[in-house]
Amino acid sequence: SNYGPFNADVLVRTGRTLAIQVNAAKFAGMDIAGQLQATPTGPFAGQLTFRGSGVDGVATLAPEGKFQRADLRATADNAAIPGVSELTIGRAIAAASIVLADQPQVVADVQIANLKRGEFLLRTARAKIDYRGGNGTVQAVASGSSGVAFDVALDGRMTPALWTAALQGQASGVKFHTAGPAQIAIDKGIYRLLPTQIDFDQGSVRLAGRYGDGTVLQARLDKLDLAIVNAFVPDLGIGGTATGSLDFAQTSP
Repeated sequence: SNYGPFNADVLVRTGRTLAIQVNAAKFAGMDIAGQLQATPTGPFAGQLTFRGSGVDGVATLAPEGKFQRADLRATADNAAIPGVSELTIGRAIAAASIVLADQPQVVADVQIANLKRGEFLLRTARAKIDYRGGNGTVQAVASGSSGVAFDVALDGRMTPALWTAALQGQASGVKFHTAGPAQIAIDKGIYRLLPTQIDFDQGSVRLAGRYGDGTVLQARLDKLDLAIVNAFVPDLGIGGTATGSLDFAQTSP
């Protein structure tokens, strides 16, 4: 596979109760073992362990009413995940609880240090998510390099009809922050970015748009420092400032 060779020795028992016994399996350099069994309400219960390539973790499955619950605990220490573009992780600690309900529940806390894949380096990062019943919060901080150095922090809140997020950081040596929390309105699978202003060391940009029934983006630039573009296309080497507008519309993928 794209993550190296894999193999599995698995026994599936059918009858009154479906049971899956993983005697031994290997994927992405990790040894996987454990046993799962269907419960009377439908979801599976049991535990799978995965160890190898510097990763050590356990996934515990259980019913929560009629829904499937999964609790994940994992650590990484000088991990090297094989693949087309090898992924290495200096240190990581992850804890997550997920309930696959009609509105999924996700509670997670992930800490990472020195994650590297190709030219991308995530020096330090932490993300905390608490999302239940369509409502929740997310906080994240990250620093690293994608050819140019970046630091970013995000604080967001979610409701079934509205997401809000405050963002600040710097990229390519240019500081930025949202002048007020960005707002994304949600209605029948359509996501609308309400008018949002992002201020930079020099200049600003106002954004609005829509996604779901096509893609629409409207941007208004006011003396914007174009060095920020180098954070996304490091080899471009663009400079100067820009004032003007950019409208983009696409009706299908």
